[in-house]
Amino acid sequence: MKKLTTLFLKVKELFRDSLFSSSEPYYRIVEINTNTQEIVFRVKNKAVLLKYRFSEAIADQAIINGLSSTDACWLGGYYGRALRASREGRSALKKVKSMTFLLSSKNGRYTVAFQNRNGEIGYYDKKLRHEIIEHPLTIAANPAIVSEFDPSQACYIGMLAGAELEKALASGKNRDQVDVLLRKPPKLRII
Repeated sequence: MKKLTTLFLKVKELFRDSLFSSSEPYYRIVEINTNTQEIVFRVKNKAVLLKYRFSEAIADQAIINGLSSTDACWLGGYYGRALRASREGRSALKKVKSMTFLLSSKNGRYTVAFQNRNGEIGYYDKKLRHEIIEHPLTIAANPAIVSEFDPSQACYIGMLAGAELEKALASGKNRDQVDVLLRKPPKLRII
């Protein structure tokens, strides 16, 4: 019986790895509820819906890697906003799970290299072989750039952008700065 269980677990692992080996997203965000902090995913080519809390979805690396980079950025953004609001005592983050968040760089043209003291992210363009430094809000506001990151890195950028957005909205005085960052064109020219 133990051998059969081990064999089943190995087959399950291989099947799961084959699902995520392609660059096509396996999950798609269908609904986001900020009041209950829940997110609903649809499984690719299935009528299956999965309902998670923000913290549960962020803690599951398979979910993040199964999303498109843009959807992963949205998930990170909403989680970052909820995390910042709970930290400042405006709302409670429901069912916080321990996070094993890995910034993998398996896919994607860009890879996150660092974050400086100003909160800007430095990322490396593998194709052109140079480094770009931009604010997370500027990166997250441009879907053409976000889509070129690995989903886990896009989720991290979304978390930083969401926390920064929530901080600015809560303070009230930084709203103009947020508008400037959201309207700021990226340093890369997309042709």
